[in-house]
Amino acid sequence: MMSDDLSEVSVNISKNERLGLWANQEQAILLKRIEVKAQLKDFLAEVSVSQTFLNTENKCDDADFTFLLPTGAVLLSFIFWSEASVWIRKLR
Repeated sequence: MMSDDLSEVSVNISKNERLGLWANQEQAILLKRIEVKAQLKDFLAEVSVSQTFLNTENKCDDADFTFLLPTGAVLLSFIFWSEASVWIRKLR
């Protein structure tokens, strides 16, 4: 029987892992808000994660966004938006 409790999902993170949003390879951009929604569908869990970052610099020309997925997880879509632009990548 499958439980509705998704708290047992885990990933391994090394000490030197840079996760989140980073500008200029050395400055982390502040994570202001995170929202996680999960829904069980048959034997699968569909999880949506929304993160809001606060960039306190005047500009950010380039940034790296790194996140981990649990073993067996599949990324279905990725959406990025800012005040100036929207970038959508749907993988379905």
